[in-house]
Amino acid sequence: MTAINTNTASLNAQYFLAKSNKEMESSMAKLSSGQKVNSAADDAAGLAIAGRMTSQIKGLNMAIKNANDSVALAQTAEGAMEEVTNMLQRMRELAVQASNGTMNDSDRKSLDAEVQALKTEIDRVSTTTEFNSQTLLDGSFGKTFQIGDKSGQTVDLNIASIGTKALGLGSSVGPTSITGDRLKYDGTNLGVDGAIAAGDVMINGQAIGALSDQDDMELILKAINDNVDNVVATGHNVVVAKVKGDGVTSAGQFDIEVKEYGVGTATTYNISASGSMKELVSNINHETGGVVSASINSEGKLVLSNETGVAIKVTDNSATGAATFDGGSGFGGTTAQVFKGFLTLSSTDGSAVTVERGNLADATPGTDAMLEALGFRETSSETVGDAYTVTGLALTDTTTAWGTTDLKINDVAIYNSSITTDTVQGRLDAINHFSSTTGVVASAHYELLIDLSDFPDDATDKIGINGVASTNAIGANIAKFASAVNADTDTHGIKATVHGNNVVLEGANIANANIKLLKADGTADAASTEESAFETAASRFTRIRLDSIDNSPIRIELGDNDTVGEHGFLEANVGAADYDVNAAMLSATGSSSVRGLSIATTTGATSALGALDLAIDSVNSIRGDLGALQNRLDHTMNNLSSVANATEGAKSRIMDTDFATETANLTKQQILSQAATSMLAQANQSKQGILALLQG
Repeated sequence: MTAINTNTASLNAQYFLAKSNKEMESSMAKLSSGQKVNSAADDAAGLAIAGRMTSQIKGLNMAIKNANDSVALAQTAEGAMEEVTNMLQRMRELAVQASNGTMNDSDRKSLDAEVQALKTEIDRVSTTTEFNSQTLLDGSFGKTFQIGDKSGQTVDLNIASIGTKALGLGSSVGPTSITGDRLKYDGTNLGVDGAIAAGDVMINGQAIGALSDQDDMELILKAINDNVDNVVATGHNVVVAKVKGDGVTSAGQFDIEVKEYGVGTATTYNISASGSMKELVSNINHETGGVVSASINSEGKLVLSNETGVAIKVTDNSATGAATFDGGSGFGGTTAQVFKGFLTLSSTDGSAVTVERGNLADATPGTDAMLEALGFRETSSETVGDAYTVTGLALTDTTTAWGTTDLKINDVAIYNSSITTDTVQGRLDAINHFSSTTGVVASAHYELLIDLSDFPDDATDKIGINGVASTNAIGANIAKFASAVNADTDTHGIKATVHGNNVVLEGANIANANIKLLKADGTADAASTEESAFETAASRFTRIRLDSIDNSPIRIELGDNDTVGEHGFLEANVGAADYDVNAAMLSATGSSSVRGLSIATTTGATSALGALDLAIDSVNSIRGDLGALQNRLDHTMNNLSSVANATEGAKSRIMDTDFATETANLTKQQILSQAATSMLAQANQSKQGILALLQG
């Protein structure tokens, strides 16, 4: 058939030419870009897979960078700790030297000067070592490092503090001094019901002078220093605001009241208006004339202090409410807050310091309340060579579990979620769980002082303790009563000690004692008022006793919401730990003191060896953890690199152009395109023959 309307040969040539051109353009695109897949049309599934691989590869590469940065951080911290270890080793070397009998007191003071300088430098390193503006060694660093490309592929790092306090070296209470809780004296009253008679309180076995319920810090110091040899009593006061204030106060809003030594009435200082914390501090220092020193601590909080120990009364009416801590000072407002001073007892002969009740043979013996008025619980030496055993009050609440911040011992929070503390034994278990860290062991201690001046008159009665009737009759005689108790001590655990008409009953590891007077046949005898009162007094809970393993003062810090009846303790050797948010502080200058560990005496130098060994072990343990982390991260980076490389290869096989294959395809399509072009030309020319038919 001869036709010109439909040139089939031309159409076929055009079709194959277009197809060849398209294939040729695709090959050119792949060869130009180097990628096999330049659009989803090239390989929809491959593009999706490659996209996921790209995300993984980029994430892995960033994770490798993160791990490298983490290693650099760990190396920074570990490098600083290496120098701290060197300083601790030098301090130990000096302690060994100071322990030698060839050294005199002057020599030891010179050696101690270097120790104190090194301790100051350790604290400086602890607070100034940083990585990317993050402090590493003050105990605040706790971060999570992203070391994988997926959520949850992390590693945590917490670095403990290497400051002298955390290492057991930094409290201003050394082995020969103790600092109590704030005095109970509030400017008008000593804090006890009535006076303290001479001898009611004993310090290192010596009676302090009498105190009336109106006596302040000045008279307390005099009562001690005039009567106790080889112990010096000093007072100071320091208080830290609860929150960081902005320092903005108006005229008449911020008042400080202080009653100085020898002054009959307190002086109120109306601090001028201020527009910043720096200005507020300046105003306080200028307008109180040195009676109160103001400063700003490392957290930006206002610190008020004095070197006398007199009470500091603060009122901040710039706060929005009486109990609101949002005023310019950070102390809270409208309702005045009174902060009493601290009493420190320092031994001058290198011996430990004890504070105990006295006059136990009197009709009105010394009491725990009298010790508490001075800021102390009973601190004793129970055996030869023992020191710093602290005994709390008899527990009145043994069913309320301790919270996370209720009790800290030697800077360690006594809380473990797996240990229930709603029993006496649970409390002991919680404290002893941390003994390796705190250096403190807890035990139950039952103690009761009974006035037997009006003794039951039935000589045939017996004493029953925890269901055990005494072998011997009490004999209606105090000495025989004690003998009857002590005859069965091995059975019931209670020991009796006679002090005049008083008898002290005490026993170790006894949660509670049920003590009754019994008839000769062993049945209860409550026939007389005296016997009934005796049994009532005898039924009470035990006390918790803390013993220092290394015979150093025990630091006790209580939380805002603690209840003394749950543990029986006061704060001790921590200074101004008034709020949970405040770090303990003992220095009256408003900065943490580093006076604790001292080699100025033979005893101090000997004690320092043990403390320094523990400190070196602590730093080495932290360094070990950091070294392990660095090694782990090295392996992590190797693994990440391997995975990234393998994934990159897999992605390449999907996305990258095979140049040999595509070059062959391009050549093929170029030839086909040229051939199709030639055929198209011939197909178009072939219809010219139709003209010959028309011309004929």
